[in-house]
Amino acid sequence: MRETTSAHPERSGFTPSRRSFIGLGAAVGTTAALQPALGLPAAHAAPSDGVFAAGFAAPARTAQARFRWWWPHGLVDTAEIEREIDQVADAGFGGVEIADVHHSSTEPLDPRGHGWGTAPWREALEAALARAHERDVTVDITIGPAWPAALPTITPQDTAAVRELAHGVRFLAAGEEFTGALPEPEVSPAEGVDGRTLRHVQALRLAEGASAQDTPCALDPATLQDLTPSVQGEELTWTAPEGEDATWALIAYWERGSGQRPERGPHTEPVSYVVDHFGDAGTQAVIDFWEERILTPRIRSLLEGPAGGAIFEDSIEMETDATLWTRDLPAAFERHHGYDPTPYLPVLVRVDEDKVFTFDPVTDRRALDDYNDLLSQLYIDHHLTPLRDWAHGLGMTYRIQPYGLQTDAVAKAALVDTAEGESLGFNNLDDFRSLAGGRDLAGKKVLSSEAGATHGGAHSTTWEQTVRTLAREYAAGVNQAVLHGFSYADAPGAQWPGFAAFTPYDGGIGYGESWGPRQPTWQHAPDVAGFLARAQHTLQWGTPSVDVAFLRQKGYAGSGFGAAHFSKEGVRTGWTHQFLSPRLLEITDPHVDGGRLAPDGPAYSLLVFEGDAFNGRVATLPVETARRLLGYARSGLRILVVGDWSAPEEPGIDQEEAQELTATLQELLAQPTVHRVDTREQIPQGLDALDAAPDVVYAEDSPLLHTRRRGENLELYYLTNGSDTDPVDHDITVSTGVRDAYPFALDLWTGRIEPLPLHQADQGRVSVRVRLAPGSSTVLALATPQWTTRFSDPDAKMPPGRLKKLRLDRTDADTVRLADGRAVIRAGEPGTYTSTYADGRTVTTTIDTVGAQVELTGWRVEVEDWRPGGSTTETEVHLHEYSLDTLAPWTDIDGLEEVSGTGRYTTTVELGEAWTGGHGAHLDLGRVTDTYRVTVNGTELPPCDQLSPVVDVGPWLTRGTNTIEIEVATTLLNRMRAFRPDVYEDARPQEYGLLGPVRLLPYGQAEL
Repeated sequence: MRETTSAHPERSGFTPSRRSFIGLGAAVGTTAALQPALGLPAAHAAPSDGVFAAGFAAPARTAQARFRWWWPHGLVDTAEIEREIDQVADAGFGGVEIADVHHSSTEPLDPRGHGWGTAPWREALEAALARAHERDVTVDITIGPAWPAALPTITPQDTAAVRELAHGVRFLAAGEEFTGALPEPEVSPAEGVDGRTLRHVQALRLAEGASAQDTPCALDPATLQDLTPSVQGEELTWTAPEGEDATWALIAYWERGSGQRPERGPHTEPVSYVVDHFGDAGTQAVIDFWEERILTPRIRSLLEGPAGGAIFEDSIEMETDATLWTRDLPAAFERHHGYDPTPYLPVLVRVDEDKVFTFDPVTDRRALDDYNDLLSQLYIDHHLTPLRDWAHGLGMTYRIQPYGLQTDAVAKAALVDTAEGESLGFNNLDDFRSLAGGRDLAGKKVLSSEAGATHGGAHSTTWEQTVRTLAREYAAGVNQAVLHGFSYADAPGAQWPGFAAFTPYDGGIGYGESWGPRQPTWQHAPDVAGFLARAQHTLQWGTPSVDVAFLRQKGYAGSGFGAAHFSKEGVRTGWTHQFLSPRLLEITDPHVDGGRLAPDGPAYSLLVFEGDAFNGRVATLPVETARRLLGYARSGLRILVVGDWSAPEEPGIDQEEAQELTATLQELLAQPTVHRVDTREQIPQGLDALDAAPDVVYAEDSPLLHTRRRGENLELYYLTNGSDTDPVDHDITVSTGVRDAYPFALDLWTGRIEPLPLHQADQGRVSVRVRLAPGSSTVLALATPQWTTRFSDPDAKMPPGRLKKLRLDRTDADTVRLADGRAVIRAGEPGTYTSTYADGRTVTTTIDTVGAQVELTGWRVEVEDWRPGGSTTETEVHLHEYSLDTLAPWTDIDGLEEVSGTGRYTTTVELGEAWTGGHGAHLDLGRVTDTYRVTVNGTELPPCDQLSPVVDVGPWLTRGTNTIEIEVATTLLNRMRAFRPDVYEDARPQEYGLLGPVRLLPYGQAEL
């Protein structure tokens, strides 16, 4: 729902400033060297500015948003599969991701005959690929049934299955004898797990003052005894050492399959079990299954063509009530860290994710850090890298959500072809900025988002809500939306309006939306698809530019942890930031040139680090990372250090290089481009001391969010208002490397590009005014004046020589723009207006008359009421007609209280003799839910900004009687509340329709 309150609102976009110029330093940059391990294709230059302009008007399929496409196994019809591919393509979306998801199912789905990977499923996959090939649509495929990756060809006992370490404990008094079977595991085995291997038996005395009832229970590591050699079978005889009031813990460690199954099965018969993601056997089992069971010659051929997209893996949701493990983990641990982890097993084991034993906080932390660091490396070496390379061999790419455990998602984002985050599981934009850091430092192109999933949002998620959410994610680095989602039409047990994978969910309202023709708003989906495609076309073009590299000791994503100062205060004054990890720096090995880190990549002008935010800000850093930072500083990179680093630690147990770490950091702090502050609160003072400034500067405490892309003769600034309530209306000043840069406004809804004559430009800096309604977005382009020759719109074209001279510092009119290739002013009141050119010349322009504002009334309303039809997928439409003098939500109109569907509101307005070519008007719709289109005098207008219901209707108005029609489409929630009250009745009804007030706001226009 949108609402505007200004007296004369403009469409969201640019209104160049009347104020004086604000200064900002220019920026330069070069490129980062990349390692072959990244799996990175050869670098390509950014497309030309002309190619970008053409693609902005009509984005390619590759720039279009995509859908998760949920199937009820292989219980699908190939004709319906082809029809749904057509529906997606016709609406302007560029791809689908086939996923075996059916959380809502209440009836059996025949996993033996039609489950994932069966012959019917393969036939449907082939049909989808063939139709997608014809429609130029890309098909991604999840790597297994649901998530995590799982197979029906393994059992928990197999080498390829995911493992766990389960411990049992028996507490003994001093001198007490233990004899017999070892303690059974505290966590019972999962269903299907029928084997186990005893790995170790240890005894430790409880620490002084500790009790066996403590959680965690404190142990004295100096008393550890390895009793494994004394075990006979699974029995032991042992006497606890004597000691006054001493208690001993006898701990047995058992390795076994975890028995984890993919989400919400069964998907197959036999049942599928999750593979080991940290060893070669699990990955090879996945590859073998695909090669032997799925990749028929026809499917393989289609995947090699344009329809073949990505192999996809969801987030790493490895779940066990014990401790996640892999075969031969101790040996891998010792190879990776240089020491045997066995003495630290007591502080590594878990029950329901809770720590059971403790040595001391420091040792516990260091051992756990080493364990998680090993899991990161094992996942990269034995899962991510071989699957990526295998996908490449199929002619496909590899897309994953690289988070879900305490592992280095930032580094994984650099190694995978496409990293993906999610709207639902991520806590804030910094989770996306974490993945964007890996993508950009590695020179990858795309950061994807599983977009639009909302808790309890089934049948009530609006396109406005989805666009608003994505608009913010775009500002954090996302440039591909995979919408959640598009459900196959039908399934056993489904009810109207069709099978919906995630609703009902355990009897209640489920997640996200099932988009498609079943939704009344689908008829307006091409307008939304155009916005998403233009935004993604913009954000996939060129090279990203980011101000701050915030180095964190751990590359976690999905944690919600932000960057001190920059996440809250910094972004509101123009700073942009991303997150790096030590492993990411090692993988990508960026260099510094011209004061910029990775100058041909994100070109960070400042690096910031503090103590480990995930461990109480302990001053810890790998010595190799410290050496890199010293090299960066010597090469001229500004570095801001936060906190006390007088006694730093290395991460993990091994502290052999702690002295070198201390010396290296002392040398780092002595560099002229390095400054240290004691606290986070002093970061602004540190920025001043380093003379550090962002590449984009604007008013303090602004909700404006932005991201920048650069090419040789074109720079793009994506701008969005991150507030739900407050408009943006202020100057921004940007630095640019484009010579004679001229600003252009790019309309993400219509594809229109037009020059902005009202701006200030001086010495590599350009200042314009930005006006955005809550949630609205736009793009500012800086190019040479010659760029105007690339446009097909005659309004926006002007000879480059003339345009170069058309630079106005200020005007007291509302705005200056081009119309029919001429510079004109616009104002909402009659009068004489003064405009000042950049060279100091002033001109006056008179607007003689401007009509009065008119509130539109007398509405004829036709409502198409969508109701269940004769089958699960059939919809009946009932027509309601009304005459309304006062607009109201459908819930307040007799007969529409439970209605969902579409509404057409029609009225007329008289424009008198004074209406001439020098007049125009904005149509302010007030409040409207959900999507809308506008028709004036029989002409449907170009797509309208769904977040800012103010439309320029001037070109379509005429003298005399004008007919205005507003078409509104809704969600299905209100109908579902009536149709299925057992599921949806508790949801609050939505206020549908055109709520107004609707006003015609005239403006006058005259040539400058």
